[in-house]
Amino acid sequence: MRRFSVRAGEDATTAGLTFLAAAGGDIEPRGEGTWSVDKKVEITLESGNPLQPVVREGAGGRELVVPLDLPAGQSLEFNLRIKW
Repeated sequence: MRRFSVRAGEDATTAGLTFLAAAGGDIEPRGEGTWSVDKKVEITLESGNPLQPVVREGAGGRELVVPLDLPAGQSLEFNLRIKW
């Protein structure tokens, strides 16, 4: 498990900032907060705050990204679990 903490500066937002959680040829949802990557790896995102992960097309295939749009002075913590 990896734990991440992001905080916006007191006079700046994090608008447009994203966290790349996974990349692969195929990313499919597997349930609440969990995705399968290329049918080989399972990624789970956990947070006390609601996350809005998105699967998008990237340069090398598909990407699972988490928008980190935080107002000035706010913070966000989340865990990333990888199951091989």
